Amino acid sequence: MNSSSNTIGAQQRILAEAFEVFIRFGYKKSSLNDVAQAANVSRQTIYMYFKDKPGLFSAAIEQNLRGNLNDVERSLTLALPLHDTVVEAFRLWHGRFSKPVNHFETDFMPSAIKYSGGVLAETELAFMTLLTKVIFDASKQGLCSTKVEADELTAILNTFSKGLKIEVETEQAYITRMKKACTALL
Repeated sequence: MNSSSNTIGAQQRILAEAFEVFIRFGYKKSSLNDVAQAANVSRQTIYMYFKDKPGLFSAAIEQNLRGNLNDVERSLTLALPLHDTVVEAFRLWHGRFSKPVNHFETDFMPSAIKYSGGVLAETELAFMTLLTKVIFDASKQGLCSTKVEADELTAILNTFSKGLKIEVETEQAYITRMKKACTALL
């Protein structure tokens, strides 16, 4: 492996581990030492790639969001029934992070909004646009019997999914409840 591959590998590992550290402890309670330990690199190695903690946080969020969006796009190419397609897309977008969250103990989301530089809003809009098209197309083909417009239905499901991901204990519980919501609404 050449040094360029090692560099990319180390940077990707740092970003992946940083995201996990930040989501677990929140932004304020996480340190670069925590990230370095999780990524099995020195703190100095982190500074080779990222100017500071906000820069690392922003990059970790962007990598995660763009990766999730790519996963959703790939899932939409599978030949699944509409309910399964929608549930899988939401699982990839929100359900991976299913666990009860005490918002008084973590500052992850407020910090993500503050430091994401618009990537959070941009990727969520892209996700919503993809799902709206899937639901709209299914409705035109008679595969969906909802009386609600596709964009409104997507917004309702997105709101439900956001709440659900912090309420349930496991990803499987998230999937089960999302299936019920899709059955009721689609």
